[in-house]
Amino acid sequence: MRVTQAITLWPEWAFAIGCLDKRHENRSWEPPSSIVGKRIAIHAGKNIGGRPGEPAMRNGAYALARAMKANGWCGKFGRGPGGEKSKRLFCSFDKREGDIDSGAHRTVEIKTSAVVATAVVGDAVRVDADEGWKAGGSFAWRLSQVRWLVQPIESKGAQGIWRMAPDLVEAIDKAAFVAMPEYFE
Repeated sequence: MRVTQAITLWPEWAFAIGCLDKRHENRSWEPPSSIVGKRIAIHAGKNIGGRPGEPAMRNGAYALARAMKANGWCGKFGRGPGGEKSKRLFCSFDKREGDIDSGAHRTVEIKTSAVVATAVVGDAVRVDADEGWKAGGSFAWRLSQVRWLVQPIESKGAQGIWRMAPDLVEAIDKAAFVAMPEYFE
């Protein structure tokens, strides 16, 4: 079945869904019944931290680092060429606690303005307090069968659930995906 709808997330959370074991998306609203049980595209928004600028990027990286640690991940962040002036952010990560520099790990760029993954949307649970990747005071949408795009597809996003343009749907149809390791599911 073709993926025709998408949701835009802050890039750090799209990364956590695609590369880590974040299997819930926190929203103030329940998923529309029209997408429950269906595969949708996960779009990484334009700005890490949800706003342009260095402070927002730093805050987004810190929020992701805290959530990673709370969920058993160790990680280290770095910038692309140009150091602090770079708008590119990379994350080296591993599932083990400890020193990221001493273990085998993966390094991935936290992409922006791109479709980075797809997932099947399940039911939602109301969450009263923070628990794992679930944020208190939200509806935690269950996500399964997450597939990370080998090459993210650049595109503009939109708020809410949005219908993708035909050329983006076709690009996703032709894209190569990586299934996440079993321990993520």
